[in-house]
Formats: sequence, C-alpha cells, structure tokens
Amino acid sequence: MLIISQLKNKTTQSLEFSIVARETCKNEVIPKDIMGKFNKITQRRDSSNITLKELKGIGELMGKDMTRTVYEIINVESNRCFGTYTTLEKSKKALAELIQAVGEQKNAYQMPKDKELGLTLF
Repeated sequence: MLIISQLKNKTTQSLEFSIVARETCKNEVIPKDIMGKFNKITQRRDSSNITLKELKGIGELMGKDMTRTVYEIINVESNRCFGTYTTLEKSKKALAELIQAVGEQKNAYQMPKDKELGLTLF
C-alpha cells in the first residue's frame, strides 16, 4: 500500500508511524513597537528569524502566549512528517483511518488535511 503525505510531496510503503508533539508559533502579528522594544532589549540586529525562546520573550512583552503545540504523524523509518494536526485526537483519528485503509487493502491512501491548522512554521 502506498501512503501519501498531506501535501502530496512524500510517499512511503512503510507502516511504522508515530505521533510527535511539536511546539511552534501561533499565527499572530507582532506590533512594530513591541518588536522594536524586544530588539533593543536583546540587542538584536536581524529580526527576520526568531527562535522559540525569543518568541516566548516577545509573548511576555505582549502579555499573551505566542506558542502552540501541533501533532505530527511521523514515519519512523525515514523520520519524515506525513501529517500535521492541531489536536492529539485529530492525529489519532487520522492514524486510525490509515489503519482502516490498510485493513481494507486499498492501493493508496492520502493523509487527511486539518482545516484549522493554518500557517505552521518549524
């Protein structure tokens, strides 16, 4: 059976998958004055890339949490992501659907997309 990733850019025939939790940023706009204050405090010159630790610091300045946890279905053999979901339940459901498709002996199965995911950066 051929398994296809959400974005149709990866395929595998291995059936070894696991669910991994990853912390990433929320889809929030950082106001220019907050970013300027943060750059001044940290003495940063390049504000194009922000680490997770720095993102948590910006969140403290803004008074809100700037991180979120997403759940990825990872192929154990190749360590490649085949699906990203907003909740653990959705990732478990997608894995259960994959197991059901294997049981029905389908030729190919594409991992379902999570409509609530939005933009996710790692």
